[in-house]
Amino acid sequence: MTLFGLPTAVTVAGHEVPVRTDFRVILEIFVMLSDPELTDADKTEALLRMFIEPLGNFWYVYVLFILY
Repeated sequence: MTLFGLPTAVTVAGHEVPVRTDFRVILEIFVMLSDPELTDADKTEALLRMFIEPLGNFWYVYVLFILY
């Protein structure tokens, strides 16, 4: 947690995953989610890429592995 109590990580299947809490990232996510040209799969991938802190070259695979 930061000074103002915002979380810096979420727990996914028992694993702590660091997240971005900057308001600008969240605003970009809202804009992306309202794009009618993106499929649900595109939105899911973009959300993960925008919200989750990079964990090295294979962070995305790591998160998907945890989810499944």
